[in-house]
Amino acid sequence: MERHTLQNRFQDLIDVLLPARARRDGWSVTEAHAFTRIVLDDVFGTCYTRHLPRRVRPHEQLNDAQLTLAVNVAQRLLDGDRAQLVKMNDRSQRWHTAASPAPSGQRRPHRAHGRNVRPEAAKTR
Repeated sequence: MERHTLQNRFQDLIDVLLPARARRDGWSVTEAHAFTRIVLDDVFGTCYTRHLPRRVRPHEQLNDAQLTLAVNVAQRLLDGDRAQLVKMNDRSQRWHTAASPAPSGQRRPHRAHGRNVRPEAAKTR
């Protein structure tokens, strides 16, 4: 398949087809960003954000082999491999939790922000 066709297929699977199927069939994962995380983590075998910068759409950064694999993984999920989806999601969540540890417990002081905050209210906080 041509690269442009693969990119379009990946986006269609992730943004439209998988979420629609998930909502229709009552899957535990229903959002496009979660499917992106699950599929790309499977492609890389670890937290995909260690390999790809977050500022650029992931499918634009994959090489042809990775993109083909991502389309195949997403298609397999769409074809109804629900048990595999659960395993892949659990593994992906563990990888992402390990990649971004919880804060140490120290909290920053709250600061008022935004256009609707009155200056006198911001001073009292």
